[in-house]
Amino acid sequence: MLRKRTVRALIAGLLCAFALLARPSVAAPPVYKVVDLGVLPGGDQSLGFGIGYFASAVGRSTNASGHNEAFYWAGGSMFGLGTLPGYTDSVAEGVTEFAPFFPVIVGYSFNTLVPDDSRALVSVFGFMLDLGSLGGPNSRAHAIAGQGFIVGESQLAQAPPDIRHAFRTQPFSFLNPLTDDLGTLAGADSSFATAVNNGAQVTGQSGGHAYRTAPFSKINPATDDLGTLGGSFSIGFGINQAGIVVGLSNTADISPTTGEPIDHAFLADATGMHDLGTVPGYENSSAAAINDLNQVVGIIGNAPPDFHAMIWDSTHGMRDLNTLISPRLGWLLQAARAINNRGQIVGWGLHHGRLHAFLLRPSRTVPLHSPRNA
Repeated sequence: MLRKRTVRALIAGLLCAFALLARPSVAAPPVYKVVDLGVLPGGDQSLGFGIGYFASAVGRSTNASGHNEAFYWAGGSMFGLGTLPGYTDSVAEGVTEFAPFFPVIVGYSFNTLVPDDSRALVSVFGFMLDLGSLGGPNSRAHAIAGQGFIVGESQLAQAPPDIRHAFRTQPFSFLNPLTDDLGTLAGADSSFATAVNNGAQVTGQSGGHAYRTAPFSKINPATDDLGTLGGSFSIGFGINQAGIVVGLSNTADISPTTGEPIDHAFLADATGMHDLGTVPGYENSSAAAINDLNQVVGIIGNAPPDFHAMIWDSTHGMRDLNTLISPRLGWLLQAARAINNRGQIVGWGLHHGRLHAFLLRPSRTVPLHSPRNA
């Protein structure tokens, strides 16, 4: 009798195990919700470049005239910012906010038919102003810190258009050629700045290499060159409040498909430059931004146009953001350009085949202490 009960129990256990194995697998719930930022009236394409603490976004959209126009998106609506007088197009790349719907936005206006014709702009509460230059006619602004430092690059006085220097303004100030020129790395004649933190540390590129300045300092050729991942080229695209820089660098590896050096995203902290790798199936990666939780966003890809948006953190490594949203939404996320301290992400992708800016909202938002550290 005992033996029969034992056999019955074993059979019952095996049947339960097979029943569990036969159940269809349940897909993990999406990590992010996707918001289509749309386009300006009459436009058909948009790209998202910057994000504020309050989930506002900035970028550019085509408009009814067929030109690119800087936009500010908040509360479910996209607002066109216009252009500076004498220019046909504009783009907004950075934003900081005092409160919802009270942004300071930076970018530049340009003429599509005139090469190297651009001018840095700042839009304050809907009023677009010329930020100025380092003496030459052309300039561009790319980022603004919560404390109001604005960075970009400008042509110098009496210099050809391709000779430009990185700049950093004083807080919420126009460009001053006497104080704002950041200089270059050794042997370089040009530089540009892509990002700045509240401590006035700046990153960008000079002479083909990424750099990171000390707080409130100009580029120091002896200390600020971040080097490369084994190749000849690197560029810093993002910096957080801890001074950690992310960007792109050549590696020593050559692509068997293109014959070109393979590019990888990097993270540069106090210990040096670290290769963030890529996602299986993709040769290249690039990091565009980092927040104060050390979450990094950017792009993975092979030959154009095979690009996907990515996110990296120290726990999960690098992941394709398309695997973290519902596949039923009709999105192909192509590029992630900015991430705030709530983990919200702005970029662009194809939504049912249309190129649109997007905002990703995590399923659970992480609150931080200060909205000025967005």
